[in-house]
This record gives sequence, C-alpha cells and structure tokens, in this order.
Amino acid sequence: MPAGLATTRTTWSSFRPDAPQLPPHPDAGYVPAILVEKVNYDINDGWSKGAAGTGLSLQRRALQGYGNDPTNWFAAVPTAGATAPVLIPPAIDLQPASLVVKPGDDAVFSVLASGTPPLTCQWRREGLALAESTALTLVLTQVQTYQAGNYDAVISNGAGAVTSTVARLSVTAPPQLLGIRWGADVGAEVSLDAGTGPAFELLASTNLAEWTVVARFTNFSGPGPVNDPAASRVPVRFYRGRIVP
Repeated sequence: MPAGLATTRTTWSSFRPDAPQLPPHPDAGYVPAILVEKVNYDINDGWSKGAAGTGLSLQRRALQGYGNDPTNWFAAVPTAGATAPVLIPPAIDLQPASLVVKPGDDAVFSVLASGTPPLTCQWRREGLALAESTALTLVLTQVQTYQAGNYDAVISNGAGAVTSTVARLSVTAPPQLLGIRWGADVGAEVSLDAGTGPAFELLASTNLAEWTVVARFTNFSGPGPVNDPAASRVPVRFYRGRIVP
C-alpha cells in the first residue's frame, strides 16, 4: 500500500478486468473493470497512525483477510521491489489444559505458539470469540457455573491460522437435597440434585456428629430419588450430600 500517506484519511481501490464487450454491442472491444476491493484509511477509525506522513507503508497481515479491516494492516518499511519474505505458518507449541474449579475461583488457560510474527491470538468458548480475549493467557476471574464449557484459541499470522485443541472448563457445584418423603415401605426417599461434581456421596446421621454413607454415585443423572430403608428403624434421621474429590 502507499508509503508515507500524507493525509490522515484516504481511499484506494483495486480492480480486475472483466470479459471485453463483443460485437454487436455498441461498446465492442471495451474491457469493463470489476471492483475487487476498496479500502478506507482513517487514523481516527482504528487504523495505524504509523503510515501517515512517516515514510512507512501499510502492509497486510493476512492475504485472505478482509481488506477494509484496520486490524489486518500494520505500518512497516516499504517492501516494493524487495524479495518477498518466507512466512512460516503458526504452530502451537503448548496446548491449553482442561480445568476443574469451584464457583468463585479463577480459571487460567494458556497457549504457546511459534511462526513468523506478528502472531495474533483469539480465545473462543464453544466456537464463539470472546471479546477482548486476545492474549496468549486467558484469565477468567470468579468463575460461575454458566461459564463451564469448551475453550480453544485461534493463532494466526500472514501465512495462515491454526486452532488449539479444546480445553474443557468444569465448574463444580455442591449437591442439593431437594426433599424427603417418609414411608414404611421405603423408610426415607431422598430427592436430590448431584450438582456438577464428578462423584458424590449421600450421608445420613442420627446426631449430626457421626455420619454414614447411604449411597455413593459417579455420573449421577439427577435430580432423582435415593432410598434409605434404615430410616424406618430410627426416630430421627439427618441427610447431607458431598462431592467426592
């Protein structure tokens, strides 16, 4: 692109020839021009100020990227007539790791990449870009359960892009006791929701000091009932649930 733009705002366009007009068209021989791309440069609209009257030129980051996007251009020494550099596509050297955290904790994902600079990074959740998440390290503070999901990072440069492996963020939530139904046939039928822990136990006590395990589950698809026949043999029965590490 032009070197040393003398203005803070300018527009340039590129065209390609269309098929020439053929007889008996009145403009036979005329070769129409088709607009390929139009770029509106304006340093007040996010474009690099380095190419405005400095002698530097605007150079494209990704050849296939949208032309009128300020982030797809950077200011550098003019390269007209120079041998084109060999660009090395990005490669991910360290993949992000899956995490399991409790609500309110911080979650940190990291990725390391190599390739011809400049490298850009965009973090995504479930395939959707996260706003202002373009550093190689993604920090989620005071995580809540709704933020659980699949995260990955897209690394790109002028030679292409590469996507990291998916890192799963799991946010544990404590099991919840929803209610108890008493009956001579079942003793106690405890309705519960196991939350999002990898495993949990249902505990029972008659004095709130000594607890015994009524049932232990992995991959419980709650909410649902758990029967405790021993409840019919004692006058008082207390219950609690806990996540098993």
